[in-house]
Amino acid sequence: MRTIRTLEPHEYDDFVTLTADAYPGMELTTDAARLRFRERVEQAVAAAATVLVGLFENGRLLGVMRLYDFNMRLLSTETLVGGVGGVAVGLLHKKQKVAFDMLQHFLRHYKARGAPLVALYPFRPDFYRQMGFGYGAPMQQYRVAPAALPAGPRDHLAFAGRADRAALSACYGRYRAQTNGLFARPDFAWNSIFEQPALQIVAVRPDAQTISGYLIYQFVKGPRDNFLSNDLLARELVYTSPAALAELLAFLHSQRDQVARVLLNTQEPDFHFLLRDPRLADGDMLKRVLYHESSV
Repeated sequence: MRTIRTLEPHEYDDFVTLTADAYPGMELTTDAARLRFRERVEQAVAAAATVLVGLFENGRLLGVMRLYDFNMRLLSTETLVGGVGGVAVGLLHKKQKVAFDMLQHFLRHYKARGAPLVALYPFRPDFYRQMGFGYGAPMQQYRVAPAALPAGPRDHLAFAGRADRAALSACYGRYRAQTNGLFARPDFAWNSIFEQPALQIVAVRPDAQTISGYLIYQFVKGPRDNFLSNDLLARELVYTSPAALAELLAFLHSQRDQVARVLLNTQEPDFHFLLRDPRLADGDMLKRVLYHESSV
C-alpha cells in the first residue's frame, strides 16, 4: 500500500540520495556537496519556504517532491498558488506511476486548501498539458552589443548587497504590484541571491532609503575561448519607473569596453523598441523571409 506524507528529518538523507540520482546535473557527487544541499533544504524547511513530501510503499521511500506556497499577484488580487518541484523517483521504481501518484496528491492538497492555481516547471510540456496544465508567458533572450542599448545619465546608480535587503524587497514589491502573475519573494529567496558570489546588484537610489530599480547580473564567458572575451548576463531587471529603467540600461551601455554582448532575459513583448539595433549579436536573417533574428 502506498502512503504520501511529509518527510521526517531522519529521512532527509534518503531525500538527498533520490534527488541526486534524479538530477545528475546538480552534481551531488561528493559528501560535501550533499551536505551543502541538505543544509540548504533544511534552511528552506525551517523558513517555511518548502515542505518535503515522500511516497512510501511497504515502508520504502520510492519518490520525493517539494511543495511551495506561493503568493501571486493575479490581476488586482493576491492569491495562493501551489507549487511543486524536485519531483524525483528512485531508479528502481521508474514507470510505476510514482510521479503520477505524487502529482495527484499535490493537486488534491492545494484544491482542498482553496488555491485557484498551481504551478510547476514543465520539463515535458506535452505531458503536463495532458494533465490539464497550461502555458505561461514566453521568455525572450536578447543577445546584443552593449552599444545597442540606450546611453544616458547614471546619476543615481550604486551597488547593493545584503544590507540593502529591505530596500530591494520593497522595490520588488512595488514592481510586482504593477504586473500580473509575479510571485512574492520570501526572505529565503533573497538569501540565495546574496550567497552567490558571482552575482552583483546595481541599484537606482533616488534617495538614501529608496531603491526604484535594480539589475542582478554576472559575467560569463564570451563567444571566444579566451579570458578576455566576456559577456554580461542580466539575471533580473526590475524597475518601477521609466527613469529607473533608463539608468539601468545606461549602465549596461557603459560596459561596451569590457563585454562583447549583453544577454538579457525578459517577458516584455516590446523590449526591442528600446534598442538602437535589435539584431542578435550572433544572429542571422530568418530563412526565406526578410526578417532579422532579434531574440531567442
